[in-house]
Amino acid sequence: MTLWRLLLAIVVALPGVPAAATAERLDQTDAQRQAVALFQAAKQLFSSGEYQAAIPVFESSHLRSPHPNNLYYIAECYRRMGSRRLAHDYYLRYAQRLNGERKRDLLVKLRELRWGLVCRFELQTEPGGALVEVDGRHRGLSPLDGTALSLTLTGGMHELRVVWGSSLVTQHVSAEFGEPVRLRLKRPRDLQPPSELTTSPTPPATAAGGVEVQASVGLAVTSLGLSGQTARAGLDLEAGAGYGWRLGRFVLGAQAALTYSANSAESTGGATKFLALLAGPEARFMLRPRLWLELRLQLGVLLVLDADPASVLFAGATMVSGPFGLLAVRPAVGLGWAPWRGLTLSFVPALHWSPRHDDFAPGVKQVLQLQMPLLAGWRW
Repeated sequence: MTLWRLLLAIVVALPGVPAAATAERLDQTDAQRQAVALFQAAKQLFSSGEYQAAIPVFESSHLRSPHPNNLYYIAECYRRMGSRRLAHDYYLRYAQRLNGERKRDLLVKLRELRWGLVCRFELQTEPGGALVEVDGRHRGLSPLDGTALSLTLTGGMHELRVVWGSSLVTQHVSAEFGEPVRLRLKRPRDLQPPSELTTSPTPPATAAGGVEVQASVGLAVTSLGLSGQTARAGLDLEAGAGYGWRLGRFVLGAQAALTYSANSAESTGGATKFLALLAGPEARFMLRPRLWLELRLQLGVLLVLDADPASVLFAGATMVSGPFGLLAVRPAVGLGWAPWRGLTLSFVPALHWSPRHDDFAPGVKQVLQLQMPLLAGWRW
């Protein structure tokens, strides 16, 4: 019979001492002694750098007699082994036993432990070629060969936006404990997205190509290249329609436009109106999902309408009435913005040039207009 059981038998035999209560106290004392012995053994392993071996010994000590010091040392073991997530869990359990300033200081360290490191983020999309934006900032295109796009994220929560043509997916990504984050997304039309994904039923117009109708009002400054003639401004109106196809950060398409400009008598020596029918390619480079650089090159016909017989444009010509057609070339470059749903706003200054026509008066080499339209449109 062990010494402890002999003492238990003696105590139980004493009159006036409840047997069950005495046995419980002796068992608790025995457990505490074992816990202290295990704790000391675990600390020796900890001091010698054997963290993996020390963890189960600390756990055994805590199982026999719970004490916050066991939780602290287990957290330290995991931290020194590089397991920041497990260390965070045990530190949090340890913090629940504290109060006051010690607890506040530890919670600050826990935030640093969780969010203090940069994380590697790998995104794979099906299909590839999707536009990727993190926290409103463009971060690249997913590879077309199906491999992952590799990025770095600072610790914290981030908003991820992935755009394929007319489809948009947003998701929140948590970068924590310095651990790599891997994500695989499919185009929404190919699956029923899980609850944490949100798809936009009406993606912004800049997220894709599609049909677009535009109208504008602006200024047109006309010059005829005559000596002594100064260029004057007049009204410029425009209506157009086009279609585009999304290719990564580019939208390539075609557009047709009908422009009307009227210039005062001071501009041409007589009131003159111009009507142009133009068509040609258009390219947009996406600076951001809602902001783009726009390039156009249009060819067509410029018609001169309602020219005053006294106009220098027709002075000396054999005909002074009716429309006259001229070749028109119109390059343009500008910026566009999609503030809401399919609404688009663009400022696209254009140089409208038409060479000399045989019916023009001597000395008129060209019709040159600088058009400055502010366009408003809607894209489907």
